[in-house]
Amino acid sequence: MTNRTRSPLHLLIAAFAILVSQNTAFSQPHPAPIKVRVVVHAYDQVVIIQPDGSYAGLEVDALRAVAHRRNWECEFTEVPDLETLIQTLEKGEADVGLAGLTPTLEREQRIDFSYPYLKTGYSVMSPLVDPVPLWERCLIILPPVFGMVAITVIIAILARFTEHKEGEPWWEHTWDASLRVLQVMLGGAPTDIKNDRVDPNAKELRILGLVTVAIGWLMVTTVADSWVRFHRAADRVPMYSRLDQLQGMKVGTKAYSSSVGLLQRNGIEKIRTVAHIDDLVTGLKSKNFQAVVFDTHALTHILEKHNAKTDFGVADPFTYQYDAIATRPAWPHLEELDQTLLELEELGMLTMLQERYYPEMQVR
Repeated sequence: MTNRTRSPLHLLIAAFAILVSQNTAFSQPHPAPIKVRVVVHAYDQVVIIQPDGSYAGLEVDALRAVAHRRNWECEFTEVPDLETLIQTLEKGEADVGLAGLTPTLEREQRIDFSYPYLKTGYSVMSPLVDPVPLWERCLIILPPVFGMVAITVIIAILARFTEHKEGEPWWEHTWDASLRVLQVMLGGAPTDIKNDRVDPNAKELRILGLVTVAIGWLMVTTVADSWVRFHRAADRVPMYSRLDQLQGMKVGTKAYSSSVGLLQRNGIEKIRTVAHIDDLVTGLKSKNFQAVVFDTHALTHILEKHNAKTDFGVADPFTYQYDAIATRPAWPHLEELDQTLLELEELGMLTMLQERYYPEMQVR
């Protein structure tokens, strides 16, 4: 086997080749960012248009987190309403739409949707009412009243057994009778307090005293329970909580929202739509409609925003929904969007965004 020794020229050429390859690798430019055309419509805490014209909100921040990981460059354009946003995506004039949209069968025939990023629900907002009438709440305190009457009667009977002078009213000896009840409670034998001797009616008095003690303890527990239930019954609740209660009523909701179709499918005929969700509270105050059906998160937020929680309330969701990011049909980057949203969910970032923009709502 021949041992070949490379010449200095060969080593120089090899070193030069390595140097050139390394310089080429380091000098390669980063790939150009993918431009994503985004149309937005202001919606509660999902899409917020700041006074300086910038954009924020739960959905905006979620898309920016995706764009950061995917090297996207987002160009935002505002549209006046939801229908314009959907038409813009449908025509392919934009790639992504942000407005807190809920996927529905009608919308999915026109545009595509990403993996859901937010679970919310539909709720009814209506005036607050007393859940139990006042006269029914007064019935709650009757048991302790009857207990007090029973104890008074027993003490009066004990007073009758107390020895007293002829012609002296027996009811003046109720204090002695009360002391006998106390003696029974402490385990002693009933005695004639004035004459310091065992009462000849000790057996009957002991029975009455034990009954008094039982009624007394029962009354104490009943008073405590009645007090709690009386005040709990006074907590006002929304007048309506289900769609079947709204038949024949004027019901408000946001124009072009998925709740419009929900109301129509459930036979609600008198639907009143508003352009902005803040007008839902205004409509209830002015009695333009009797109840509102819309997104639970949004209703809770606008009640706090308008300091209207003392007049109106949001019932528990009667059904749940999922919000997603809208895209134009057959957008080639939809799968990347889905994958990145899943990654953000696993990292807990979507939950953090929901807690930031909707702190009053429990994350489910």
